[in-house]
Amino acid sequence: FRPKDIVSGDFYWTYHSEHLTYVALADCTGHGVPGGFMSMIGNTLLNQLVIEYQMTNPAKILEELNRSIRKALRQNEDSAPSYAGMDVAFCMIDREKQKLFFAGAKRPLYYFKGNEFEKIAGDPRSIGGYQREEDRVFSLNSIDLDEPVTVYLFTDGYTDQLDLTERKYGVAKFKEYLADIHGLPMQRQQDLLTSSHEQFRGENEQIDDITIIGLLL
Repeated sequence: FRPKDIVSGDFYWTYHSEHLTYVALADCTGHGVPGGFMSMIGNTLLNQLVIEYQMTNPAKILEELNRSIRKALRQNEDSAPSYAGMDVAFCMIDREKQKLFFAGAKRPLYYFKGNEFEKIAGDPRSIGGYQREEDRVFSLNSIDLDEPVTVYLFTDGYTDQLDLTERKYGVAKFKEYLADIHGLPMQRQQDLLTSSHEQFRGENEQIDDITIIGLLL
């Protein structure tokens, strides 16, 4: 977790209840204070939806989060100028069913089962912002946890970083690097991802908030 400024437009959120564990990662519009403001709204609404309302389906949680964000920012009004929103990756891990359930709003989930790389793309729709359709619907995906699985959630700050030649780090390089290191201890992976990014960036400034979550399940 490396904010570009003191406060961040990226935020991560977790909650555990009995045999269910929830993990969310969001990339809000902007960074610094505007992004931090959106992060506070998103964190508060997730607490309400999961802890207070006891919602468990990640796709339905994203749908309700979208409605709540649009209501909070008055985006349903014709005169509303705000197009702020967030991209979200949301997981619910059910230890009894040995399954991970995932829904994504313009954010993917990467995972390795054995040494095989898999990707769940998520839906090409954000939470909040401009919306042409009456209701925004998200897809529910699942992964069987019948053998060890390493899962990654991430915002686009890592892959969008530019080097001194204005070339992006890129998604392909990120995937290749994860394939090389996914079997290592998590702390070692974090150190390697940090050093790889710093070497690539060189003396360039960090252009966006950066967050990567790794889960060994």
